[in-house]
Amino acid sequence: MRETFLRFLQLACSERKGRASLFLSGIVFILAGVGSLWVPRALAASPCGTVTSLEGTAMVQRAQTSEWQALRIKDRVYPGDTIKTGFRSRLTLCLVDETTITLGPQSDFQLDNFSFTPSKNQREASVKVLMGKARFSIRRVLAAPSRFQVTTPTAVAGVKGTKFVVWVLSTELSRFLVTQGVITIRNLLPSLPAEIVLRAGFASDVRSGQEPLAPYRLSSEEFEEFLGGTTGMDTGAGLDIKRHVFQFLPGEDRHILLKGDTAGNVFRSALNERESRNIPRLLPPPPPPPSLQGG
Repeated sequence: MRETFLRFLQLACSERKGRASLFLSGIVFILAGVGSLWVPRALAASPCGTVTSLEGTAMVQRAQTSEWQALRIKDRVYPGDTIKTGFRSRLTLCLVDETTITLGPQSDFQLDNFSFTPSKNQREASVKVLMGKARFSIRRVLAAPSRFQVTTPTAVAGVKGTKFVVWVLSTELSRFLVTQGVITIRNLLPSLPAEIVLRAGFASDVRSGQEPLAPYRLSSEEFEEFLGGTTGMDTGAGLDIKRHVFQFLPGEDRHILLKGDTAGNVFRSALNERESRNIPRLLPPPPPPPSLQGG
């Protein structure tokens, strides 16, 4: 259609002389230039999310481009985008299916593929954490064959409705921590298909060329370090920490997470409450020495 219209204008120009010909030639030039802009916009993918929080700096490289540009709050993100955060920076993305992804400092993240069909309650998503930390909150449990896959340089994780943190320390080591729900992880290599199930309160490591490490628990210091740079003061992070505390101290009554609690003090508040309510310790105190037992 566009080519036919341009030919028509060129023929009209050839039949007229002087200013009319020059005027119509100008129209052809302008429409040809504008037409070249129509195609990329028409073929551009729909946005799949928005930057809802940003502390520090972040850059984005759009698909099929080599240029990096600054990201700001309310900017849209698209399938194929690669995002990098700066030193002491944190960025949160809210995707159209209500999934939130928080990137910690000096993180490298790629949104490979994303599609969401609300009418069918289906989602197809594939993202990569290439370096640094990413905290995921995936709220929707969708109909089959929906999929949300997270890839690192060493591992692949399959998730549904859950909350977890991915920490890529290097191209040789990735770590996973689940704070709510369940994920499955395996090595990226097809030759190592063994898969483990990681539940709330447990972590696992996946090294290059090795099967995932058996699930293990973290100490309070390790847990704080794992979340470092991805939590801030948002409510969702507090809930993540609270649920982990309930798993970390099994058998104890739930305590009220005070407003302002952080990963660094939430364990102390739980332990202090346990002492004040005379909740038994996880391990009974040792018996007194024989010389003090009497008799």
